[in-house]
Amino acid sequence: MPSANSVSVPPGLTADQVKASILEGLAARKLIVLDQSEGKISAYHARKNITLTLIITYQADQVTIEVKQWDSRPKVVKTQEGWLVNIRKSISDALLRRKAFN
Repeated sequence: MPSANSVSVPPGLTADQVKASILEGLAARKLIVLDQSEGKISAYHARKNITLTLIITYQADQVTIEVKQWDSRPKVVKTQEGWLVNIRKSISDALLRRKAFN
């Protein structure tokens, strides 16, 4: 089970802009936001009998994705790893778009 992944944040964004970018990236990948608080978002994704739960912490200069629930069945791990790569890319793309319009 992976512990944490970071996403680079372009300089000059506020914490609110980072949060908006994270939410945009999660929506692009059809994750369900379970909870939001200052500097933290929890999200969930499920397809068929595979689920993934994440805790995403953020500041104006940093985003960290922590996997809270991970299915260790060998055939499922590869699917979840792919989901995580895609989620990171969607968040990163949203951050870059927000920076371009900042």
